[in-house]
Amino acid sequence: MAPEIEERILALCLERPTYGAQRIANELRLQNVDVSPSGVRGVWLRHELATRHQRLLRLETRAQDDTVALSDEQIRLLERHSCEFRMRHVDVSAPSYDNPLAETIIGLYKTEVIRRRGPWCHLEAVELATLEWVEWFNHRRLFEPIGDTTPAEKEEQYYLNQEWAKVA
Repeated sequence: MAPEIEERILALCLERPTYGAQRIANELRLQNVDVSPSGVRGVWLRHELATRHQRLLRLETRAQDDTVALSDEQIRLLERHSCEFRMRHVDVSAPSYDNPLAETIIGLYKTEVIRRRGPWCHLEAVELATLEWVEWFNHRRLFEPIGDTTPAEKEEQYYLNQEWAKVA
């Protein structure tokens, strides 16, 4: 097989890692590249990309090594098919807000929820745990600097005082 055809197969299978050999062959035929599904499969076998999981892992590795931006569809595929990908991408080490308080809260969230309750296999589980933690943090956690009350109670008191100040 010609090297340029093999490169096209590899590029398309990383662009669309969930496509099977038949679909890759059909897509390439639409681009005037004549290749059979068994030819696609042969290329995958030579490059250790025979399974969907292998192609997804290669896509992730390529994105990390080459700092290639993944499309939203590729990210969704990786999140859906790779628990390891989800774990690595929930706890990113990207810079936080330029606000020390926000950085502290995000660090606390990662420590108390993400690291302690992981590993995470579903995005929905992370979302639910986040909602539970935010509810606890705002409505049940007693905070000493504001008089051993919850932030929600302190906020309610603040707005009540604002209303009384307007009346007086």
